[in-house]
Amino acid sequence: MSRFRLFIIILIFSSLVQADFLDKRLDEISANAEMTADFTDIWRADYLDQDIISHGKLYFKRPDLLIKEVISPESLTYTVSRDSVKVEQGETVKHIRLSEHPELGMGIYALRALLQGDRAALDRMFLYQFRHSDNNFQSWVLELFPKLTYSQNKVRKITVSGYKDELRKLEIVYINGDAHITRIDPE
Repeated sequence: MSRFRLFIIILIFSSLVQADFLDKRLDEISANAEMTADFTDIWRADYLDQDIISHGKLYFKRPDLLIKEVISPESLTYTVSRDSVKVEQGETVKHIRLSEHPELGMGIYALRALLQGDRAALDRMFLYQFRHSDNNFQSWVLELFPKLTYSQNKVRKITVSGYKDELRKLEIVYINGDAHITRIDPE
């Protein structure tokens, strides 16, 4: 057998094992109909003198309700349902359509697809690579690369990491090098 054929066989086997592990993790993550967590957001950009850091609570309830409640440095609530984000700050309320802002939408779509265990949504929107990051197969990393051209022009990569059935970190790297990192501490 030639080395090339052997390489192809190993590559195919590796992909099948990777897909099986991803399916198992998605089943474990989506087994929880609700999730509550503390979060820390870090925004890094060349134009900032220092990172912008915020803290708060993250809530998810099936099928697709996601609420991000920023507590500090100022009170702000994002309520995501389907393709809509309602942003509330004091008396001010704004509505944003995710389909019109892929730089916002890609991270939210990825997070919801994982929490819902929706492999079809991941397949539809991203190319991805899943791997375990430890020898006991508990810690994992999922790298997502947007498929849609408009999104590719905004978002370079989304990396989600976790431990067993818990999401621990979501990092979005934009084409210009800016990054938005959310550290998640499940309750």
